[in-house]
Amino acid sequence: MMRRSVLFVVAAVMMGGMAYGRTLSRQETDSVASALATVWGEYMNRKAVKDGDAVSAEYMRGVQEAIKMAGDNDAYFQGLSEGVTIAARIRQIEQMGRFKVDLEKFAYKLQRATDGKNTGFTTATADAYMNRLVADAMNEAHIVEGSAAYLEEVSKREGVVKTPSGLLFEIITEGEGEKPGPDDLIKVNYTGSFINGEVFNASRPGEPMVGAVSGMIPGFSEGLQMMKKGGRYRLYIPSEIGYGSAGVPGVIPAGAATIFEVELVDLRHAEDIAVPAENNENQ
Repeated sequence: MMRRSVLFVVAAVMMGGMAYGRTLSRQETDSVASALATVWGEYMNRKAVKDGDAVSAEYMRGVQEAIKMAGDNDAYFQGLSEGVTIAARIRQIEQMGRFKVDLEKFAYKLQRATDGKNTGFTTATADAYMNRLVADAMNEAHIVEGSAAYLEEVSKREGVVKTPSGLLFEIITEGEGEKPGPDDLIKVNYTGSFINGEVFNASRPGEPMVGAVSGMIPGFSEGLQMMKKGGRYRLYIPSEIGYGSAGVPGVIPAGAATIFEVELVDLRHAEDIAVPAENNENQ
């Protein structure tokens, strides 16, 4: 019933000229308004139920103001309608890009663009910038959303060991000698990457990283304490024992699993590093 009514109204508008070619009586005018309101009211209620929302008083206030505006100032109403469409599109871009758009800044720059003034971009560079930004965000989303499934698949591989903390590791080359403790210093070569193979950090060739075992992220620290000098392991670290729900802004997406290929070049035990008390007295 509603579908036929809406189609009838659309067809009448498309016939051109008819809407203003007749003079309706006051009763007919009231009836047309009532009939259209009934059809649109049913449509709005059904849409609200489908979307899981309600036709609130605030929502209806916006609808009524827009309808009244259409009759008072066509140019302004057209601009308002276009603005609503743009705002809806921006919401989609925000969802795709996983970021927020400053609407006040956007409105200001939009005015400059329509006036032919400089916004800092050309159309070509603006397109390229936004495409890259959204592509990066979608790639981050893939890395985060795919982490759990990836780690589950890795855990089933031959030679991969899972610890109670959730750390997964595999031995590439077994070392010899002692293992480092939590308070020891280590010297390592490493490469850190995401589940898609993208490298986000690595030690420089010939320049191993030096640091304390306790100063590393939990999963990396745990993996180091299983290694012997000269050993080379691959560590698969869930975000819970990695960079967590915060990540590292601009580098590690929040909630992403990380993979480290680590070579333990050397280690020094804490007791060997401590300065004797008698030496402290002479300083």
